[in-house]
Amino acid sequence: MNNGQIAYRLSQIATLLELTEEDFFKVRAYRNAADAVARFQMPIIEKGRLHELQGIGRGISKVIRDLVRTGTSPILTELQEKLPGELPLMLQIPGIGPKSIKRIYQNYKSERSMNWSLLAKNIGFRR
Repeated sequence: MNNGQIAYRLSQIATLLELTEEDFFKVRAYRNAADAVARFQMPIIEKGRLHELQGIGRGISKVIRDLVRTGTSPILTELQEKLPGELPLMLQIPGIGPKSIKRIYQNYKSERSMNWSLLAKNIGFRR
């Protein structure tokens, strides 16, 4: 897994945390980590490189090691299972960001039979 792929996953975790109304500082920590990894010129998977990145603490270091080793991490898996699968995909709709998606989810999450695929299609998402 290269730096770009790691940065993408960290950014994905940040977005999912935001959608689940996680603490602002935790979301920001993952976004900052994603930016730092993306900007780093050397492959961070080389032994000992994680400590060179400002803003990468022990918790996010462990997530990065999991990502490199397995392609995923427990936090990413847990967040993906917590939300309907189409919800993060709705970020691809121009003009809809995490706050809008969070509002949509809050308005409809009590409807257990909600067809998220149909909702996404109706508001403009195309696979």
